[in-house]
Amino acid sequence: LFRKLVIQLSNCAPRKLNVFLKSLEAKLDIMRSELSQAGGAVNRTPLAVARFVFCGVAACQLGGVTLHSFAGIGVGRGSAEDCLTLALSKENVVKQWKLCTHLIVDEISMVDADFFTKIEYGVLFSVARHIRGDNRPFGGVKLIVTGDFLQLPPVCGKDEAAKFCFESEAWNRCIKKTVMLERVHRQDDSRFVKVLQEIRVGKCGDDVYTALTETKANNFSAEGIVPTRLCTHTADALAVNTHSLEELEGKHCKIFEAEDSQFIPESLRGTVAKRLVLKVNAQVMLMKNIDLSRGLSNGSRGVVTKFSKKGFPMVKFFSTDGEIEVVPIRFAVRLPGCNEPACRRQLPLQLAWAISIHKSQGLTLDAVEVSLERVFAEGQSYVALSRARSLASLRVIAFDPSAIRANKNVIRYYESIKETAAEEAEEEFIFRKRRKLSAEF
Repeated sequence: LFRKLVIQLSNCAPRKLNVFLKSLEAKLDIMRSELSQAGGAVNRTPLAVARFVFCGVAACQLGGVTLHSFAGIGVGRGSAEDCLTLALSKENVVKQWKLCTHLIVDEISMVDADFFTKIEYGVLFSVARHIRGDNRPFGGVKLIVTGDFLQLPPVCGKDEAAKFCFESEAWNRCIKKTVMLERVHRQDDSRFVKVLQEIRVGKCGDDVYTALTETKANNFSAEGIVPTRLCTHTADALAVNTHSLEELEGKHCKIFEAEDSQFIPESLRGTVAKRLVLKVNAQVMLMKNIDLSRGLSNGSRGVVTKFSKKGFPMVKFFSTDGEIEVVPIRFAVRLPGCNEPACRRQLPLQLAWAISIHKSQGLTLDAVEVSLERVFAEGQSYVALSRARSLASLRVIAFDPSAIRANKNVIRYYESIKETAAEEAEEEFIFRKRRKLSAEF
């Protein structure tokens, strides 16, 4: 489906397409490989891959850029005229917009309605139209947005209610086609899949309650690997990792300094550590796919067992029988208008006693421990719980059914999409039936 979609987008007249993919990890893998193939086949590069919010991980995984960087508008707080002036002053940004044929915006659920409207009218619309000389929205660039509105909502102030971008008038002007993919890629545990489907829409019946409370007895201590605790707040995750590293026996530690290209954008600085401190028995997690055939993917969990003669960590992963020597690799993100990407060379590891739920979005974890005591956002519990591969790889502590919440506006929006799809299918059936009858007579 995605291959056909990409090839179609590469050859058809510009139009807007909105794809909702429930499996985020599968989405990133598919987009990275298929877009690369399609881009080379039709010889209409570059394909611009951008992400609005919490964009460092996606930029590294997809070899893309953040949307603000791509548009050349800084933080985008000025007026439309100010943003346009800023973009036009940058030669590399002008070059990028002239070459761009596709713009993919990931994690659309985290973009609020006001920001989406500003982008459509006051930022990207003006910039793309002025630079490309095309009066269509986004200057004729083919736009694809992806995400699931039942996952993490837009980031807003304490006293502000989240308003999703589909609630804006700009959404209705720009988005003309929607595709909903229902297949689950992350989990193959049928009971867990059913549980997650209920949690996703904010339901917590007896079956869900029983399944989650039973996980409290799960034991993950095999071979020294402990589950990653998902925290509602980033500061909590940082505190857990710092304390746990200091508590390890022995004072010997290894410090790994990253090697950087001349300029490192925030998307790399915030994702890949400039300095990584490790000890034997440190709990770690892979930050990039390195060998999918062996199950070594972004989010794979392991423990440092020793350091090799070359000084690199030897890691025992859940998915492997023996130890793996983890060596530095290149993380790269594209820079607007530049032929060479910005690069940081570092070990593809991070400490993994704990991570925040926001940073876990898109990951599949081998062992997960979740406390739902401090959940503060709709969809947060679903994102946290769905990081696990199965009920056997999940441990839920301090479970409170009231933490299972979904946004009612999103539920209604998805129901309207399904109703529209059913009506269109019925109309198509009637049209085909009439055409067949006409041909017979």
